[in-house]
Amino acid sequence: MKVLFQAYNTCCQTESGGVQVRVRKIKQLLENRGIYVDFFSPFSTKIKDYDVLHIFSLKEESLGVAITAKKIGLKVVVSPIVNSTAWRAKAIRNTLLFPHVLRCLGIEPIEYQRYEILQLCDCIFVESKTEGDFISKYYKVDSDKIKIVPNGVEEQPLASKSIYEKINPNRKFVLQVGRVDSNKNTLNTIKAVKGADYDLVIIGGKFAGAADLYYEECVKEGKKLPNVHFLGWLDPKSDMLASAYQNSQAVVMPSKSETFGLVAVEAAMAGTHVCLSDNLAILDFGVFRKDFTFNSSDPNDIRRVLDKAMNTPKDNTVKELAKEIFSWDKIIDEHINTYKC
Repeated sequence: MKVLFQAYNTCCQTESGGVQVRVRKIKQLLENRGIYVDFFSPFSTKIKDYDVLHIFSLKEESLGVAITAKKIGLKVVVSPIVNSTAWRAKAIRNTLLFPHVLRCLGIEPIEYQRYEILQLCDCIFVESKTEGDFISKYYKVDSDKIKIVPNGVEEQPLASKSIYEKINPNRKFVLQVGRVDSNKNTLNTIKAVKGADYDLVIIGGKFAGAADLYYEECVKEGKKLPNVHFLGWLDPKSDMLASAYQNSQAVVMPSKSETFGLVAVEAAMAGTHVCLSDNLAILDFGVFRKDFTFNSSDPNDIRRVLDKAMNTPKDNTVKELAKEIFSWDKIIDEHINTYKC
């Protein structure tokens, strides 16, 4: 069996990121099971040479590839990675009402193109029930076509103490990992830790090449606080990143929305506390502590939960649940079974 992976054009333009990490990991594990996997290139790939097209992230630029694959007879699987936000729901609803009128006005209805991809594909892999319900409702997709297939995780080997080359080894720290932007809500975390007796370590940065005033504001505010440290992007496989996870007292994810929340699962597997926005889809799985959730719009509430986590001894309760539910073996089985049926 030959499988073709396709994603949006800028998928790998940052040094790290959830989508590219996920895609590369799934490719590796499928190949370990004897499944041939390629990445799509518009200059060299012949779609007819494959059995399955798997699209990662629902973007309008994938429509032409999906249509071509279906005409040739490939099975098409889509992992949409759709944030279930109110503004997204409104955009979809309005676009699907008058797509042809918009085209007559010279406006390309992006959400309608995404709708077309979901209608023609054979199967949709969502990362949570929240995402699945959203797609079924707003893109008008038959729920029988939707499967909940979360991101996988594996236990990492014991890391060194290398993180302490960058920060004070005598202070506990809370960790935030990922892109620094308004959705990730980094500025509210910085505000939350002002005057705290522990440090905040931020690993990640802005999108490559982007002029981002929000990022600049975060850096400016962070420089005012002696307990805030920006380390930038790190290689996902680096010992420094593993060290940061394993030696942190807590990992915080104050995002306004996430389709899944890989950082939360990675943190759980590192045995650290996980502090989350109270509206995130990752909470659907019942793995994470509800008393470590907060209102992401309120720095004081974030601070309340961080203070609690920083003063609560770590244990492996959440880690053991995460190992059971987010097993890569089960997730790769689902991929292969879907591709073959």
